[in-house]
Amino acid sequence: MENKPHLVLEWIFNVPTRKLTCKIDDELSYEALEGGTKGYNKMYKDETIFLDTQWKWEQEKEWISENYGERLGYYQPDSTRTVVHHIHGTVHGAQMGLGPDGRYLDHLQRRQAILDGDDCAFIYSSADHTVWETPDCGKTIYKRAATTDTNYKEYHRLNTQEIVPDTYPEHPQPCLMQPRSPGRTFSSYDELLENGVSEDIVNKCKDGTWESPMHPELQYMIEMV
Repeated sequence: MENKPHLVLEWIFNVPTRKLTCKIDDELSYEALEGGTKGYNKMYKDETIFLDTQWKWEQEKEWISENYGERLGYYQPDSTRTVVHHIHGTVHGAQMGLGPDGRYLDHLQRRQAILDGDDCAFIYSSADHTVWETPDCGKTIYKRAATTDTNYKEYHRLNTQEIVPDTYPEHPQPCLMQPRSPGRTFSSYDELLENGVSEDIVNKCKDGTWESPMHPELQYMIEMV
């Protein structure tokens, strides 16, 4: 499969219901339970099949490649593959493949841009790691609250011994490290001011002149209502 595009799946996270789903076509769709840590529901031709382990999900991605590869790409795992973060310069594992932008894909074959929140523009991060961001140059304000409900410490204890923080902002979608993430919530200009954001920044948001997101075309993958 050399030089073939890697498998990329489009997962939609509905924030009110906290359902993470992927529709392949009218006959096939999936639901990832707690980011896949609790398994997957496969809905195929009016039958629901529970995939209870990560290994079964790996086999499922091979099956998707065989049956839908021409449209979705091909699953090409490589435990030695790495990629350098386009902003921070840090090295990330890219075992599951690379997306069309050359950035890593996660275990759900999602683009890194989704997990990084690049469908919104960053506004501010408080001392406790709560993040405020906007999808539309400041007219709408979202918040990703700080959380300690993560698997980072356990993962790094088992794999790298690296010391990691206790608190992180919630991811826009659930994942292996933050399987119970509720995603984003709506915030406000008043809340920005209450948390130390300058009036100048808030006024730019009110005027709709804050910066644009890096990937606004991905905003449909988060359903806020």
